[in-house]
Amino acid sequence: MLFHKRAITAFGIFIFICALLCACQPTPESSIVVGSESNYISTDDKCTIGELVIPEIWIEKDIATSKAYRISADARIEVPHITECRSIIVKRAPFDSTKIEKIAKLFVEDMSQIYIRDINLTKQEILEMILGFERQLSNNSEDSNMTSADINAILEDLHTRLETAPETKQQGILSFNSKSEGDEYIGEFLLNNRKTIIFGIMNGTSLYIAPGGVTQYEGLDWGDGILKIDDIGISEEDAVNMAELFVSSLPCDNMALIDTKKAQLVEQSNEYIIPLYVMVYGKTNNGLSTVDVGTGYTVYPTTAASEYAAPWPQDIILVYVSCDGVIGCEWNGASEIDYVDKSECELIPFSQIQTRIREQMKYRYSYLEDERYARIDPIDICIDKIKFGYCITGVKGNAERARLVPAWYVLYREFAEENGGGTEAVMVLNAETGALMDPRIVSDNNSTAE
Repeated sequence: MLFHKRAITAFGIFIFICALLCACQPTPESSIVVGSESNYISTDDKCTIGELVIPEIWIEKDIATSKAYRISADARIEVPHITECRSIIVKRAPFDSTKIEKIAKLFVEDMSQIYIRDINLTKQEILEMILGFERQLSNNSEDSNMTSADINAILEDLHTRLETAPETKQQGILSFNSKSEGDEYIGEFLLNNRKTIIFGIMNGTSLYIAPGGVTQYEGLDWGDGILKIDDIGISEEDAVNMAELFVSSLPCDNMALIDTKKAQLVEQSNEYIIPLYVMVYGKTNNGLSTVDVGTGYTVYPTTAASEYAAPWPQDIILVYVSCDGVIGCEWNGASEIDYVDKSECELIPFSQIQTRIREQMKYRYSYLEDERYARIDPIDICIDKIKFGYCITGVKGNAERARLVPAWYVLYREFAEENGGGTEAVMVLNAETGALMDPRIVSDNNSTAE
């Protein structure tokens, strides 16, 4: 992973000084400071979504070149078919005990079926894990992403833990009403004869309910091959219908299906692999939705603290649908629409957004021109997709409110690895001001629930 340093150029000295005073990242133009009103575009240049002229593709061979990097674009530009877009004020809708129980009852009939999960393994559980890893070691499966040395190290640790492991667990019923704000909770229950986990933080912004394991999405690069998900045992159409029915029962508003992904849920010792569809739902108004770039994309921090930073995660619901039906969900950034602006958003013409992208991409990698990086092989950076959608931003002085504003998501790859693989990254620009935004997306490739 590349760690990007701020570079001070003659053109950016004034911005750097402003950034120190405002605790913001500098931007290439002296007329834009993240977190401030922008005068980069005159009022006369602004237009509504219906007036925007947007190409379907953007191909540009040499956006910027140097001895350290080459930036190009071969990108599809995805814009929903909408005639208007308006800013939205949303209010935080935390997961309190009442809300958690309402969602949990979509999986269990009786809350007394949810037990406190003891994270300490029993002797029997450790023995089962040892047998599973020993089988994996003896099979010497080429499909495994773990080496023999990795497995032996795990086995050695398991045998050590076996000596002090308890015979049985002391399980009690998980009571959400007994949890105070900020308390972590983790429980488990049986769904389709499989242990399912529920965890989160009381009055927090996230909730997870699903069988324990790692979610691996189709297209994941194993290093020596691309993950391909075979038959899931249910059609995508049926899976969508199940997900729609499930989401209609959730305490949420204005959520619409924005993506469907094939994936598999893998228990860490490979005791089971569940092929499934992951249905992605995002906050939506008049056809415009929040954009989910998942956890596979890296977002480089743009601000220390500003109104352009997200006060909580994007409102996204993931619904896990297997041949057994809905087997789990992951909900981040729950919110409710509080107010929709009466006037339409005034947007920067796309041609000027392209100029902003060129400048910001060049600025982002300008640190590589430093002599300290002279021995590093040149990096090839390619923009391969641009999406238009909502992005969450802060409301000054109000931690319980946020604004959804139209934004351009610039998805690109850094090709720096010896094997030719690329690191996926995203840059987000406010469609009204051109300012950098930070949706605070985690830079981890998998979602894990051990």
